[in-house]
Amino acid sequence: MARKLPPLNALRVFEVASRSENFTHAAKILNVSQGAVSRHIAQLEAFLGLRLFVRNQRDVKLTTQGEQYAQAIAEAFDRIELATQVSRRDKQNRVVRIRLFPTVAMKWLVKRLARFHTLYPSINVQVTIANDLVDVSAGEVDFTIQNSRPSKARRALRHAVSDRAAAGL
Repeated sequence: MARKLPPLNALRVFEVASRSENFTHAAKILNVSQGAVSRHIAQLEAFLGLRLFVRNQRDVKLTTQGEQYAQAIAEAFDRIELATQVSRRDKQNRVVRIRLFPTVAMKWLVKRLARFHTLYPSINVQVTIANDLVDVSAGEVDFTIQNSRPSKARRALRHAVSDRAAAGL
């Protein structure tokens, strides 16, 4: 079923206008004319069937219903902004840190790395080659394959391998 939402541009204009309680100032922030702000507010008021602002000759004030609606819209825009920031950050800063023995890197990882990059182009893979064991609980790596006693190896893998890090490898 389709959502019955008001025009989204009108919501955006209303949110800015409600913060400033000044259509001219809102127009400057939005880079539109004051008349465009007035038209969007009128469009939103018509859609809702209520007055959001009381207009005087020189200023505008939110009605009680306008204040309540402005608070709800501001909270919704805050949630949208947060979700957008999280989504963009996840895409831009995803890094998988791998530490391997030289032999494992050469014989196992190199064969799989090109496919991983094809499947997950937004994930940056940082590979460190070392002969010594790494303490995975210190958070220095996301994935490692090491030779050690079985109990240590199981514990290392349990801490180091997440579904996301190992999905394409």
